[in-house]
Amino acid sequence: MDQRGLVERARRGDHDAFAELIRGSAVRLDAAARLILRDAELARDAIQETLVHAWRDLPGLRDPDRFDAWLHRLVPPPPLPWHASWPDWQPLKP
Repeated sequence: MDQRGLVERARRGDHDAFAELIRGSAVRLDAAARLILRDAELARDAIQETLVHAWRDLPGLRDPDRFDAWLHRLVPPPPLPWHASWPDWQPLKP
């Protein structure tokens, strides 16, 4: 089945269609997450989060033919260092 058909089935709640979509994108999604996050464990966590968001947000996908691009945009950015949230934080000078 083509990607558009799988997306339409997945939108109607078909878990098998969603799994097939993901299998087709898994290698590229993993590579993108590792490139963005530069850490294998963070990448695995990000992919898991991405897939949950993708399942939840699939009805909002406007163009089923753009599923792969849409999926890759859901990969979260790298987390900020813990100190980045402190506005007055300054690193110690050597």
